[in-house]
Amino acid sequence: MMITDILTGCIKKQHKLFYLQINTYPQDLENEIGDGKRRRKWIATGLPERGNKTQAEHILSIITTIIQKDGSLVPKYATSTRPVDKIAYDYPDLPEATLTSLKKYIGELPEINPDLKQAILSANQAFTADGETHEEIREMLFCNYMVQWLERLEPTLAPVTAAGYRIYVHGRIFEYFSALGVTVANLKPGHIEDFYRFLHKEGLAANTVTKYHNNIRKSLHTLYKKQIIPNNPADLIDNRPERTGYDAKHYDEDEFNEYLAIVRDTKMELPVLLGGLYGLRRSEALGLKHSAINYKQGLITIQHTATQAKVNGTLQVIRADRTKNKSSKQSMPLLSQLIDAIERSKERQAHYQKKLGKLYCVKDKDYLCLDEYGRLLKPNYVSYRHKEILDYHGLRHIRYHDLRHSAATILIAHGVPLEYIQKFMRHATIDMTQRYAHLNVNKVMEETAFVISNLIKNEKKSEKSPMKNLMSNIFSADSPVFLIRCADDKIYSKLNRLQKQRKPLIERLSSMRLKGLEPSPD
Repeated sequence: MMITDILTGCIKKQHKLFYLQINTYPQDLENEIGDGKRRRKWIATGLPERGNKTQAEHILSIITTIIQKDGSLVPKYATSTRPVDKIAYDYPDLPEATLTSLKKYIGELPEINPDLKQAILSANQAFTADGETHEEIREMLFCNYMVQWLERLEPTLAPVTAAGYRIYVHGRIFEYFSALGVTVANLKPGHIEDFYRFLHKEGLAANTVTKYHNNIRKSLHTLYKKQIIPNNPADLIDNRPERTGYDAKHYDEDEFNEYLAIVRDTKMELPVLLGGLYGLRRSEALGLKHSAINYKQGLITIQHTATQAKVNGTLQVIRADRTKNKSSKQSMPLLSQLIDAIERSKERQAHYQKKLGKLYCVKDKDYLCLDEYGRLLKPNYVSYRHKEILDYHGLRHIRYHDLRHSAATILIAHGVPLEYIQKFMRHATIDMTQRYAHLNVNKVMEETAFVISNLIKNEKKSEKSPMKNLMSNIFSADSPVFLIRCADDKIYSKLNRLQKQRKPLIERLSSMRLKGLEPSPD
């Protein structure tokens, strides 16, 4: 029997669902000798057989790239401690049914560390007795205390935040300090510094190490406030981790329009438009609903988000009627470009629903950003697809979140004041908006130089004419002042009235100059 160099397989229909059947040929890895016997393995897709053949074939093509002919994973994933998590990150469009099936296939058990499981159980039991005494906490292993601290804090956290904390505490923090065996009372600043050095050797970025530090410091501060420990060891370390600034990339107006033209009339049009035109965060763009759009008043309201995080070991989309902060929740103008994109999306979804019939998902119909099956686009998929489109079309690479930065920089380039940009971008403070101020240095310098050149050019004619010419330039209809669309109608009206008051004066001055007269001091 001839054995090909790559994994082969096909799609099968069982119980009105698509399954993948792959053909593996297990080998003696030491001698590289195959027994010639084919082993058929089944992998679920969870896709109904009607209308999903293309998607099933796509999943099969992915599986054949991550599993080798002998049935083992390719080295990229075989060397990972959590291969399926890495696969899910690289291929966010894989269904949960396929990821679960892969876990069973490679024997990746969802069972957590027995010591960690016991620590969680002990933390939950401590609730009923109102916790341990101070002495019991001091004698507790630090890794167990961290688990207990998180269990008590978790009910007060948003699901996405709690999921992030769990990764740090249940992961490297528990594993490292469990092996160290140090108690709360014996924990020294040196232990924490050694842990940070360990993280750096693991290849973690400085910003990630900072997040570990924040968790450790916050948990120990709780003990310090209750006078269970005399000081906070995390505050006494010599080399405290510090965040490094991220030099955000952005598109200019031409680059953004080119990207927008590429995704026009596709499922990525709305996410890209909302990110680059409105400066919405990924969670806000995907959380936008039809019910949040007021066509009569011409407004959209940002009040709902869609994020993705692991909950009980499963990657889930978390929908919530909340935003990142209070300033993020507000109404914004409904632009004609968005209305047109929504209408195109409605036409596509009507076509998909007619084609799929009962297989079309209707539970997400109020959301704007949907896929071909009527399902809400997953946040990780949007980031993955964004990168894929840029690579395929040879566009300069930026993150999806950098579309938000692009929106701010384009406004800056058009001379919109920072105060207006702060409100439009929904920044909590003007300091956050000031990050974009340096991008407008060239424009400010050019306009300043232009005004100064006019000042000097007219200086020979009269000592008093330069300022009058300067005022004439500022209040002319072609001035940059009036090219800016003021967000505040009151300011616009005031400037408009001032312009009208100046017009007769400017005409009078011009007439006098034509007659060779110099205006009197009056």
